[in-house]
Amino acid sequence: MNHSITAPGGAVSIAISLVEGEPRFEVDGNSRSVASGRLGIITDHADLSSGLAWVSVEEREARCTFSLPHGKRRKASAIGNEMTVTFASPDGAQLLVVARAFDDGVAFRYQLPEAVRRTLVEEVTTFEFAEPGRAWKQPTDLPDYTRPAYEAVHANGVPVGLPSPGPSWNLPALFEVAGTWTMLTESDTDGTYFGGHITALDSEPGYRWTAPQPGEGDGFGEADPVSYTHLRAHETKTRI
Repeated sequence: MNHSITAPGGAVSIAISLVEGEPRFEVDGNSRSVASGRLGIITDHADLSSGLAWVSVEEREARCTFSLPHGKRRKASAIGNEMTVTFASPDGAQLLVVARAFDDGVAFRYQLPEAVRRTLVEEVTTFEFAEPGRAWKQPTDLPDYTRPAYEAVHANGVPVGLPSPGPSWNLPALFEVAGTWTMLTESDTDGTYFGGHITALDSEPGYRWTAPQPGEGDGFGEADPVSYTHLRAHETKTRI
């Protein structure tokens, strides 16, 4: 089973599907597949990445207005379409995937509906390309007194899926595959979830989402996200 939404202009869409119990997404731009990947998280309460069942889907218009901390204008806005897909594990635990499609890209996030404490154990999100391409990205520093500082030298035009010389790759990251340019980044990192990294997959051109290293926090706070009401992941945005 799958469901998709399309941006108002019609050129960009995102589909959410369930393949043998594993939730997945696929992004299309200008009538061609741009990227796809796995969805899901694992908490200390339930595995919400496999063995899931489709529960429901809701659609609505998405109107966003927000303030920018710097730049040429203070206020920004966007209009797109949104869907919330609900999955359930065999024991009844639910995972909500909220996806949005705008004319310049797509975004998605995870939500947990239970109003109880949950600790994230692992995020299984992947970002996969159908064929090889080039990437522009920055390796992650090993943590110490002054790092990670996001000041490492960028790798420019390297093969998609190349392992990082450090623990992972930073975001944002830029890719060119078969003439299509894609920017992978995060938004709404407001402290309820970590700012992530990406690590190359072993078997195909793509990446898996990776949590920060525990040492990056200098011993302050918990290394894993903890939720009492809902666990909100970063949004990933693909620009076409």
